[in-house]
Amino acid sequence: MIASTRVDDAPRALLVAYFDPGGLGTIVDYINALVLGSRLRIDVLNLMYCPVRDRIPTLPSDIELARYQCVIIHPTASYDPTRLMTLETRRALPLRDYAGVKVLLKQDEQVSTGRLVDYVELADFDVVATLMEADEARRVYSSQRLPHLSVIPVLPGYVSPQMLDMQYPPLDGRPIDVGYRGSLQPWNFGRLAYEKWEIGERFTAAAVRYGLRLDISSKSEDRFFGRAWFDFLGRCRATLGVESGSSIVDFTGEIEAACQEYLKAHPLASFEEVFDTILAPHENNVPNRTVSPRHFEAAACRTLQILYEGDYRGIFVPWRHYIPLRRDFSNLDDVVRALRDTALGKEITERAYEEIAANPAYGYAAFVKLLDDAIFARLEAEEPLTARAAS
Repeated sequence: MIASTRVDDAPRALLVAYFDPGGLGTIVDYINALVLGSRLRIDVLNLMYCPVRDRIPTLPSDIELARYQCVIIHPTASYDPTRLMTLETRRALPLRDYAGVKVLLKQDEQVSTGRLVDYVELADFDVVATLMEADEARRVYSSQRLPHLSVIPVLPGYVSPQMLDMQYPPLDGRPIDVGYRGSLQPWNFGRLAYEKWEIGERFTAAAVRYGLRLDISSKSEDRFFGRAWFDFLGRCRATLGVESGSSIVDFTGEIEAACQEYLKAHPLASFEEVFDTILAPHENNVPNRTVSPRHFEAAACRTLQILYEGDYRGIFVPWRHYIPLRRDFSNLDDVVRALRDTALGKEITERAYEEIAANPAYGYAAFVKLLDDAIFARLEAEEPLTARAAS
């Protein structure tokens, strides 16, 4: 248990998470921002250190939910809806009977979407903070099925004060021309998720003729954590990137099952084969594209970004904050030319730093205020309790 340092009479909240304190810095920054910046007195319960039964963590015996006016489920604990449902049905985290305000901080709605909505309904949440835009989110969190649920669009990561304090050499003093760490996502998440791996592989192959100094990998053992990740960005003149999110939302699990069945029968099938055979009719069935915490991190490190063309939530603008790369790589000559233009690189990275990284709208304080406002609106209203009593 990590307890808030507040000693005032603010409402108390329990934040339930599942994370390695020495792992991804984004997660630690996110939790610290809530604990230190919220108007709530927040205690953090890390399920990583809780008793486990049949691989499912349970609440310690000394945790009494009734002591709290609010319970918040962090994205690290909400990734797997099946685990959440098991916690509820085993009464290991019995939110259905909890009378306070219940908040779900959710990312990755493409994972077991149907089970997720079942859980939100069963546990009777008051607020969901989602990475989806409001209209798209309501296609998942239906107003007809969840009429009392408040849906709050947020970003997957924000800029911490510590990120703005970091100093790295100018672009022409960095030893790596282009660095990137990708990840291979489940193919049933659609083409957008696949691009997180694809851009690194294709750039590596296509850039050979330019003699660039590359450090690109999608291997899990090559990942960086904590300050080491920022130091890596600080050694890179540029980094690659794509929009975050997914381009397929699988409401019933049938798409995932079809992919697994096809790959079982065709173990050497490529993504393109699986896409054409199974995924294409479902692509972009629910738009779920956003920015990535990496975009803010690169901007804070004044590292030039080479990104697949996209919207990036309207925050990052091509040729103003990043160099756009076409998906067919037909403009790669222009991209490399821009990469080697030190004056242009400095202009773009300084603009990204000043207009985005240093912009309070993208700082954690803005996120905490947005969440606080939604929670206190429910705390101060009778609606959450009367709605539950009537259901």
